[in-house]
Amino acid sequence: VGCEAGRLILIDQRKLESPVVCTQAHDGAACCLRLAPPQADASALIASASEDGTCLLVDPRDLQTVARVPGHTDYVRCAAWLPPVESSPPLLLTGGYDKRLLQHVTAYA
Repeated sequence: VGCEAGRLILIDQRKLESPVVCTQAHDGAACCLRLAPPQADASALIASASEDGTCLLVDPRDLQTVARVPGHTDYVRCAAWLPPVESSPPLLLTGGYDKRLLQHVTAYA
């Protein structure tokens, strides 16, 4: 879950009383979280788009930032993954208030 304060919160749906992990990932609201498509040889990542102008790639197991996705100059409001084709990694698309839709090649392990 992303929140207005920029925190990312990992919740175990079997135990809703308290979050499993909570981390301050952004300086602005976390607007959009998207889980990458699974790959046989890699762990999945979460793309986290934020009003601080960043999109982060985050490990869903511990919410640690793996990479910062470059390119936007204003709020990043949306993120979407395109599935991998054959042996290529999945593509990440991000869109923001800077009126740009950016395509990012992500090679992660």
